[in-house]
Amino acid sequence: MLRDHRSSLFLVPDDHVSGLRDHWRGQVQDLNARGLPAVEAQRHLSRVGGLGFTVRELDDHLQKATKYALRERGATYISVGASMAMALGPDLWTWIRTGQGSEITGLRVTQGASFVATERAMTWSLGRVGDGALRGGLRGNLVTGLAMLVVGTSWSIYENGGAAAFKRPAFYTHLGGTIGGLALALAVGTPVSVYVTLWTAPVVGGWAPFLGGAAGLVAGFGASIAGGIGGEYVAQRLVRLADPEWNIDNERKEFALVRETISDDIRRLQQRPN
Repeated sequence: MLRDHRSSLFLVPDDHVSGLRDHWRGQVQDLNARGLPAVEAQRHLSRVGGLGFTVRELDDHLQKATKYALRERGATYISVGASMAMALGPDLWTWIRTGQGSEITGLRVTQGASFVATERAMTWSLGRVGDGALRGGLRGNLVTGLAMLVVGTSWSIYENGGAAAFKRPAFYTHLGGTIGGLALALAVGTPVSVYVTLWTAPVVGGWAPFLGGAAGLVAGFGASIAGGIGGEYVAQRLVRLADPEWNIDNERKEFALVRETISDDIRRLQQRPN
């Protein structure tokens, strides 16, 4: 109030109003008791008013605004982590289960590149809608997740024989894994990025957003792998519950195809000259 002495209002948080008014009432009474003019003190008393919220409410609003800004800034790292998991996850899961890496083919490279390209395109697009306000939010995550789901489902349809994919359990297990991976990556990566940034800010200062982003990327990648494994497991159980006979019949077809492939490989090896 010493600097803001000309305005007609002096607004403070609601829980500070009574204390400030008591202070200026005391000033008025003290001046009157000493026989001094109290016009200025009375003016200060009359212009004290409330902002309409308390200090705690103000802190809550600032915390929400900070988290919102950090969530928007870290969203790109999280979606990158999810896209990397979708690109590398199948090969990593194969290595975990069998101890052997899958063959890196042109198709696998193209698939991985398509996931990363889709994520980058969606992040770029969302950054130009409402000054990037959608990035990191529920709607932005939903849009990015749906775009990547479409890409992943398209590849699954292609790999499972086009229209015949809808009759194969492998298509539905892959779909469940994709949904689970994307959902968990965005659900886990976002809060991890925000809270790591907030926790490290007092220590590392301007480096905190980068640390938070890196943490969000790693968390998004790991959560996407875990969500993919869990999603595939749930989808397999649902397929078996929905139509056990259909599942058994398709498994027989899969085994027959594997046996035929192995037999072809053996014949080719036998036909090779010594």
